[in-house]
Amino acid sequence: MKHSRLNVVGCGRLGQAISTLFITAGIVDEIHVCNRSQASGAQTVAAIGVGVAHASMGEMPPSTLWLISCGDEAIEEVAERVASEAACLPDAIVFHCSGLLDSTVLESVRRAGARVASVHPVRSFADREMAVRDFRGTFCGIEGDLAAQEVLTEIFTTIGGRVFPLSTEGKILCHAGHVFASNYVVSLLECAHRLYRAAGIPEELSWCLMEPLVRSAVDNVVRLGPARALTGPIARGEAEIVKRQAMAVSQESPVSGELYRMLGCVAVEVATANGLSPERGDEILRGLRGCGDL
Repeated sequence: MKHSRLNVVGCGRLGQAISTLFITAGIVDEIHVCNRSQASGAQTVAAIGVGVAHASMGEMPPSTLWLISCGDEAIEEVAERVASEAACLPDAIVFHCSGLLDSTVLESVRRAGARVASVHPVRSFADREMAVRDFRGTFCGIEGDLAAQEVLTEIFTTIGGRVFPLSTEGKILCHAGHVFASNYVVSLLECAHRLYRAAGIPEELSWCLMEPLVRSAVDNVVRLGPARALTGPIARGEAEIVKRQAMAVSQESPVSGELYRMLGCVAVEVATANGLSPERGDEILRGLRGCGDL
């Protein structure tokens, strides 16, 4: 598992955190960085506390371990440059940590003889120091060449990751699940906040009202499953209440109204799985559809 060095291309917060974890765990002895500019690379090395910044990939020393951690839209192009410009040793492992893209974007380095994979740590890297400190226990989805997966699974397990396999075809849907579970939760809470404000609830109190509801909802879903965790008027089969509320939300905000109706349809499916009669479910759906364009 021991590698002499890790070469990182496009070393932002994620690359810095992974580099720090690799050095701290003794996975590698050296970190070499190539960013868009040498000045940026020097700042990255200073943030990591160890390493060498290079002006180009051609200047980077040969390595058996490469991380491409630039933005998603640039990964394929950077991989092509690694294949043509860098000293990428035969059978080197080249990987990226994009949550959305799979390992096929690294096809150019695969054709050059490298083994490729993607490893997506399911966590935020907005705060590099916090990501390093709290990395242990982080789930990491992996897919790609089996040989690369074997090595990277051992490496990421060593730094505290909980590695699980993904299919190449399923990765984009897995990432969409992460989006719903994280990004869109933020969007939904903003919708809730706007409705509280429209109802005349003070700013600080609106967040206080949301917090116990959100925390208990998440805890109950994890503990009981969605069907048993669902509460509220749809779970109780209160079709007229749901219709009235959908109309009120739509009048206040067409966007929030559309979300209310669409998520209400999902809630009907969940409630039906927990015993809501199909007839009552259909009645709720008719009411929701009557309030909008579903």
